[in-house]
Amino acid sequence: MTTTAPDRATDPVAVRTAHRRALLAAAVVAAPVLQVTGMVLHPPLAPTPAGQLDVVAADPGLWFAAHVVAAAAGALFVLAGPVLAGLAQARGAVLATAGAVLTALGGATLAISFGAEAHLLSVAADPSLDPAAMDALAAAELHSPGVAMIMIGVPLTGLGQIVLMAGLLRSRQVPRWQPALVLAGLVASLAGAPGSLIGPIALVPAIVGYAVLAVGIARGRHEVTT
Repeated sequence: MTTTAPDRATDPVAVRTAHRRALLAAAVVAAPVLQVTGMVLHPPLAPTPAGQLDVVAADPGLWFAAHVVAAAAGALFVLAGPVLAGLAQARGAVLATAGAVLTALGGATLAISFGAEAHLLSVAADPSLDPAAMDALAAAELHSPGVAMIMIGVPLTGLGQIVLMAGLLRSRQVPRWQPALVLAGLVASLAGAPGSLIGPIALVPAIVGYAVLAVGIARGRHEVTT
């Protein structure tokens, strides 16, 4: 009696595995793409709360969209971090796991805070509301827990990605040029001042590195242990 191996195209387990890999890979590449998109879309920062409300009021839809995109990026980093850490085995695993934890914590913080800021200032910029009261609200928002979470979440996510890529470099489970490319973009982006285009442009190599890693995950070339 002879048996034949199941067709991978119709085998339910193989199909589910392929779909899982595709979804994980999509999260890995979508997180940095949305991060950069949010940075590019973000309106300029004004020096005063009243001035910032004027900026928001000029295009509340853009303000809301930029922050929703940034919040989505943060949420995806919560998944992408552990997925990438799962590529590291033995050497580099502890470092990659530590980076994934920092990335996920920072991403979760940004998802919450950016979502809250998107709604609050969009409402406060409504011209039908009392301008003096809304100016006071915008000034109070600068010292709110939400803004504090952004100030914590941004460096935490960046540091987490750097540590995570260092772990992948050490593990040698993926071609070393891939995490090195991500690291180069992350480090170069530190030279950009908040609100400038230097940061998003410098992150382009990181996006390319993430995309190549994601392709390897989707095609099964990189084994994910998470």
